[in-house]
Parts: sequence; C-alpha cells; structure tokens
Amino acid sequence: MVDLVAIVPCKAFALGKSRLAPVLSTGERAELCEDFLISTLCRLNALLPAPEIVVLTTDPRAAEIARSAGATTIGDPDLGLNPAISQARASLPGIAKRVLIMPTDLPLADTEAITRFLSHAADVTIAPDRADDGTNLLAMTNAAFRHFPFLYGAGSLDRHLAAAAEAGLCTRIVREPTLAHDIDEPRDLEIWRRILQQPEMASPV
Repeated sequence: MVDLVAIVPCKAFALGKSRLAPVLSTGERAELCEDFLISTLCRLNALLPAPEIVVLTTDPRAAEIARSAGATTIGDPDLGLNPAISQARASLPGIAKRVLIMPTDLPLADTEAITRFLSHAADVTIAPDRADDGTNLLAMTNAAFRHFPFLYGAGSLDRHLAAAAEAGLCTRIVREPTLAHDIDEPRDLEIWRRILQQPEMASPV
C-alpha cells in the first residue's frame, strides 16, 4: 500500500469554467482548463510518483495530457463531481494509506502549500475556499475514504464536516490563502491576474 494517492477530477475542457463566460470565450475557457490541469499535474508530480495521481475525466485531450505525464486515468461518468468520485472509489480499493482530492482550479496552491496541508494528521482534512463555504482540498485516511459521502457544491464545507462528525471521524480545517483561491467567477480570475503581476506571489501556472 502506497502512502498517498491524489485524485484530480477534470471536467471536459469545453464545458469547464462556464461561469467565466462573461469574460472568456469558450476557446479561452478550454485553454485555461487545460493549463490548470497541466499545472496541477506538475505540482503533484513533485510530491508523489505519477502513477499515484488519478485523473477523473472523459475528455480525450485531458486523458492524453494525464497519460503523457504518467498519471492514471479513470473515465468520469459525466454524472457530476460527487458521483464521479464515488464511482472512482470502487476502482481504488485499498491502494493508499491516504487519499487527496484536488481540483485543478487552485493556481496559487504550490507544492509547499500542499505539503503543509498534508502534514496535518486527521481522518479528514479540509482546506475551504475564501468564503469558508466550499471545499477546495480534501484529504482523508483510506478507512474514511471507503465510506465518506462526497458532498461538493455550495455549502460543502459544513456538509463535509457534518458527515465526518456523524461518522465519528476526526477533522482538521486548514485555512491558507494559497489553497483558498479557486477560480470560479470573473472576480476570482481578476484577483488571480492581479496577483500574477506581483513577482513574489507569482502563480505556478
């Protein structure tokens, strides 16, 4: 059994980041999603062997990128994030002591921040978004992963904490700015671009 497996859900590039439509064309959003996936794989590759990175996707281009990086791919049933992760769980029986679920839209989450996040020992560890509402990073022990209900979406932080409490699992919340900044709305994109102009805060993308 390996120490860690990272699961990276990746929606089809052409369908990703639809809430950025007011400021980015379909092609620009697809390009952004591709860049995010490549960057995420690079950062995770610095932390664990490529085969222990599992990309959930039905996008042929995303799967090609993942395989070229040495990552494992599992077809996403296009039923949504929560069913996709739950279905992937059946394909990952007891292969890791710990599981990390990392979306691709955390451009400020460098390897140091991810390492700090993983250093916290708990059954379930969560890095929330800036609003303290959603779940950005989620790590859990294998025992927790086997039965944990994935409840991503609006208000997922509270729902995940409640699910962990109901199951008697120890939880840890890690609030760190670089892990909290996901790119969903035009305002998020604007803030990220402003940060990119500050050399000391340059994004890894």
